[in-house]
Amino acid sequence: MTRPLQALRALLAIAALCVGTSAFAQYPNRPITLVVPWGAGGGTDAVARFIASLMEKDLGQPV
Repeated sequence: MTRPLQALRALLAIAALCVGTSAFAQYPNRPITLVVPWGAGGGTDAVARFIASLMEKDLGQPV
């Protein structure tokens, strides 16, 4: 029982190291689209525009 468990631990450790390198990639690499399914000019649109401006500041990407 310990042998398969050790193999599983080793496999998970290797997988964790491989996944960690992709965290340094620039994401997202294109503008983000925020979809608001209601008409323009309403309260939902105003809140979505406000949230989009905050997202642009935090993420450094156009929303």
